[in-house]
Amino acid sequence: MAKVPLIFLIFIITGCAYYLPTKQKKEQFRSALPEVVYAGEVVVQPKEPPEETSTAVPETISFSQSQENLSQGWRVQIATANEQYEAKKIKDEAERKLGVKVYIQYNAPVYKIRAGDFPDRDSAMEFCEKAKRLGYPDAYPIPSEIIIKK
Repeated sequence: MAKVPLIFLIFIITGCAYYLPTKQKKEQFRSALPEVVYAGEVVVQPKEPPEETSTAVPETISFSQSQENLSQGWRVQIATANEQYEAKKIKDEAERKLGVKVYIQYNAPVYKIRAGDFPDRDSAMEFCEKAKRLGYPDAYPIPSEIIIKK
């Protein structure tokens, strides 16, 4: 009867020893990640978010525009994208199809493609219906800071 627990114990020990990472595997893993030593422990730093570009700035307001030209209004979100190049492609196509200014806003982890600067919800809804007819079935109005034309 004592043989069964002993055999089981040997089996567990040898099985665990087989799966222990080798020193070489540990070094390969560590070299692939940025490290910081903190109190003797290795801490992996999180990846930095992508740098924002002129096509992916919050609220899509360029630095040349003054705060006086902004107001609370509406835009129509026509699509989202996971990659910046994909968002830029959708933006260019939408500006051509819809005939209005289209903006890209990055909110991790997606790029939101939004069209127009509408002062009220009714005009945004009208445009939303137009966008749906022109190939953007998921379009919907969303409150946003808009640029007031002089």
